[in-house]
Amino acid sequence: MSVFHGGINKETIIDFSVSINPLKPDFLKGIFKLGEEYSSKYTYIEWLEEDFKNVFGEDCEIFAGATEVLQIIGFKSLEDAEVIIPTPNYGEYERVAQFNENKIYKVSIVDFDNRRLDYERILRLSKKIRTKSRKKMYVMLSNPNNPTGIYAELDDLVRELENYGVTCIIDESFIDFVSEELKGKYNLDNFENVIRIRTFTKILGYPGIRIGYAKSKKFSEFLKQYRSPWGVGSLGYLAIQEIIKNYSKFLEFKVLTQRYISQERERFQRYAYFPSSVNYFVIKVGNSFDNTKEFLNFINNNGMHVRTMYDFGMESFVRIGLKNANENAKLIQKLVECRKE
Repeated sequence: MSVFHGGINKETIIDFSVSINPLKPDFLKGIFKLGEEYSSKYTYIEWLEEDFKNVFGEDCEIFAGATEVLQIIGFKSLEDAEVIIPTPNYGEYERVAQFNENKIYKVSIVDFDNRRLDYERILRLSKKIRTKSRKKMYVMLSNPNNPTGIYAELDDLVRELENYGVTCIIDESFIDFVSEELKGKYNLDNFENVIRIRTFTKILGYPGIRIGYAKSKKFSEFLKQYRSPWGVGSLGYLAIQEIIKNYSKFLEFKVLTQRYISQERERFQRYAYFPSSVNYFVIKVGNSFDNTKEFLNFINNNGMHVRTMYDFGMESFVRIGLKNANENAKLIQKLVECRKE
């Protein structure tokens, strides 16, 4: 199974199909000057682990981004298991669930009429499966949801699923874009059967630097056994080192980003179909176009690109990742033109 991702290989196109922070932290600029020096020697991530855990928690283990964690889970955790994947969601979940002989259940949780996600559908399906099977059971989902951008407090859902022996794998790759006020007291630290996956790639705006971590009371050490020895690489090593050294600046940068994203997202409020809390949102292609392909051609002909959502089963929608203010203004102008036609 191949998974479709955003991105376009044309430098002249403004690429709204990828969800990367348009801001960059000043405290990371020095790592690129050191990159050549560090690339000529071994960098053991173990040298950073103690300091990393002091900052991010004892139940955290460093990995080469969220993808490495998902790969390990697919190969080593999901063996002869019942796997529930709510849709729409990131396509990698289904791909890694197919690495072994697992029974995969896909359940739609999107409520288009009320523009929300109904997590109770996951709970109902889990209960139904548990009446027939005693196998290991997992739920794989993202929070905030990819692609809708909807953020939810999942404490109650996780608690109920634990009662049925279900392990939750929660991809929190975009959670750093959610405002601290909205996250409030959201905390899954005390749950046993939870693996939370986080990445620095999105918030730092450097997708080529593969760094992230898994957070789990029960499974972190297990996952660490299968970590690639040098998967993080020299730039990743330097980035983590700087995040630890400049943790207060990192937190300040997150708040700055959250405010910027909220401000820019507000400019698109009339177009966003779901109430996104992150740096991307979904719009429904309007009546000006017969289909999404026609809309995509119109956007591309005007020097921009957005992400289609055929792979999410949402053919009449597209996803937009926020860029800098000037680039966002150009897209808004074209969306206004669409409504006038």
